[in-house]
Amino acid sequence: MTTRHRSTAMVAAERSPSAPRLAADSSPSIHVVRARQLLLGGLAGGVGAAVLALALYTVLDGTRGLASEALASAMVLFFYG
Repeated sequence: MTTRHRSTAMVAAERSPSAPRLAADSSPSIHVVRARQLLLGGLAGGVGAAVLALALYTVLDGTRGLASEALASAMVLFFYG
């Protein structure tokens, strides 16, 4: 066995997926946690705005306004998530 072959085998063993992982590697980073919080906050704000818009357009334009705003809000929230 040559020296090059042995070093390649050692490198392959180090990359093995069965190598033990640290417990800290399994938890999401602080950036992932913050991004999820911001996404949930944006979703909550979007739902709140949709409810207010539904009420406003229903008062201003009746059933037609309700249907129009419901469709618009559904599309916005669908493409957000």
